[in-house]
Amino acid sequence: MPQSPVFESVMRQVSFSYCLHGIALWFIAADVVRYRPLVWLSAIGYLLAAPVFLIVDVSLGMPWWWWAGNSGSCLLIGVILLGLLWMERATGQSRRERMVI
Repeated sequence: MPQSPVFESVMRQVSFSYCLHGIALWFIAADVVRYRPLVWLSAIGYLLAAPVFLIVDVSLGMPWWWWAGNSGSCLLIGVILLGLLWMERATGQSRRERMVI
């Protein structure tokens, strides 16, 4: 890895951003009904990230297992989130709404 101040700065900032993203996802997961629009946004974001990561990784000459893991995991998470959201919508009510009634 390059040892330059710019590279170090970017790597630390990206790591911090990933940390904040993870914390935000924990908050969203704690109250999915309340944050449902953010769950939709996360699902769409993962689905959009998959082809972008694939293009970046392939263009940089990364090995197949690297880009398969990067883009494949984003695609899988996005599909799972959308599937769960659509299943919830198909039932008509969220679990919390059924519990309140």
